Amino acid sequence: MVGLKKPYTHQSMFWSDLGANLGFEAIGLVDSTLETVGVFARDDPEKATKVVQAGSEQEATKSPSSEEDDFKHGVIFYVKEKRIVGVLLWNLFNRINIARKVINEDVDTTDWNEVAKLFYIYGNGGEESKEESKESQ
Repeated sequence: MVGLKKPYTHQSMFWSDLGANLGFEAIGLVDSTLETVGVFARDDPEKATKVVQAGSEQEATKSPSSEEDDFKHGVIFYVKEKRIVGVLLWNLFNRINIARKVINEDVDTTDWNEVAKLFYIYGNGGEESKEESKESQ
């Protein structure tokens, strides 16, 4: 309420649909001048996960990659002083509350794949996908 001496701590978010099957949701400090770490996964969890961090690229591949990358889902973390301050969810929907928790809590950032697993990048984790939510409307 207005007039109370209680801080407002809600973190706002923004989103955009860029196409029929393409969109993003973002929360926190999403600033291109910050260090960014992206973790992207192929649709098939048996294949590779790609981690891109500050100009270097790590890829854990279980099968040979094709000429056309099919990394359709991913999380981009914005990092300041080894702390996650922003999150952009690429083609991952209804996971903003997880991103809020990651920003507000001191999450261990030594293994980015483990942090990305919090977002269920290989499955919907019990949450509706964008297509399922549109079908139910």
